[in-house]
Amino acid sequence: MNIKYYPGYEQLVPGGVLKYLEKLIDNKVKWQCFCKNIFITYISKVTTGSTKSCGCWNKLVIEQKIKDPNLQYLRKKHGEIKQICYNPNDKAYKDYGARGIQISIEWKNNRAKFIKDVINTIGHRPTDKHQLDRVNNSGNYEINNLRWSSSKENCRNRRSNKLITIGEKTKTMAEWSEISGINRGTISVRIKNGWPEGRWLEPVNIFDIKIFDNTNFKNIFYKIRSRCFNVNNESYKDYGGRGITICEEWKNDYNIFQQDILNSIGPRPSSKHNLDRYPNNNGNYESGNVRWATSKENNRNKRNNNLIEIDGEIKTINEWSEISGIKPGAILQRFLKGVIGKDLLKLVIKRKFNNKQIKDIKKLNENGKSISKIAKLYDTGKDVIRNIIRNRGAYFE
Repeated sequence: MNIKYYPGYEQLVPGGVLKYLEKLIDNKVKWQCFCKNIFITYISKVTTGSTKSCGCWNKLVIEQKIKDPNLQYLRKKHGEIKQICYNPNDKAYKDYGARGIQISIEWKNNRAKFIKDVINTIGHRPTDKHQLDRVNNSGNYEINNLRWSSSKENCRNRRSNKLITIGEKTKTMAEWSEISGINRGTISVRIKNGWPEGRWLEPVNIFDIKIFDNTNFKNIFYKIRSRCFNVNNESYKDYGGRGITICEEWKNDYNIFQQDILNSIGPRPSSKHNLDRYPNNNGNYESGNVRWATSKENNRNKRNNNLIEIDGEIKTINEWSEISGIKPGAILQRFLKGVIGKDLLKLVIKRKFNNKQIKDIKKLNENGKSISKIAKLYDTGKDVIRNIIRNRGAYFE
């Protein structure tokens, strides 16, 4: 017998300690399990880790799996931790192993003990959205430095976070934002601008907020001038390049421009309204040819729109679509096929033939009746009748 192993020798296993009681024949040994049961097995099976208990450990692991549906997470996590701590080829090694972060020696090569200790110390994983996180972000993976945390909590525990101290409390920017109700960007700008610490979380003064001024058109005025006269402006080709300009009275005097707009079409209805040339889209910016228009209205006043006349009224396809309820694509297809007038807006009614009608149509065709006559009989198109005869569908317009 190897003198290392003798009656009284204790072998550490994931569940606890196996105690050597008595040597038997054929290299078998009587052991006392950590659950107090007595069992017999070869000494080599215990010392190599093949046998870990009398059988109770496997039962315990199975029970834990039933209690904790996310036990697989811990099994996978153990492998991930070893990779980021000891494998220089791992992408995350620079943030863990390279910084000296390690996993507890007891856990390094004993996944079962890692799982057991984590569950016994911080409990089962609360939800599948929780992650195993180190309390001290610079500490090792060890029993007193682990917790279950949400993604939000985990993100706030990163060393890359900027910590801000106000008074005696130190928190991340996001945490101060939640506490104060002040946007993180606002806090950051205040710090950069040298505000005193006592004012970092000061409520935003409503008078500091820029209020929409429906009589201030300076931004619009300078944009119009740029696209009419600045050859480097991306839109110049569609405005100044086509000869579109601003009337002489407005060209170099914003005050006259502002007063004429207010007198002719009134204040700007909302910040979403812009100045549009109307009714002549090819005309200049001048009194009598401007209006306040939304983006939707502005888009319908573009020169590349398809204009269709029906009963003396000229509108875009989208406008006719809104009036009739027919899709713009359907109107366009009819227009390209040569359909004109009210027929462009004719409502399409889809019906379905019943089985008797389908049989009758096929019988008429078998008896030599032409497709055009059958179509006329059922008040539908020839293509529809062909599809029915060829079993391609029973719908028609």
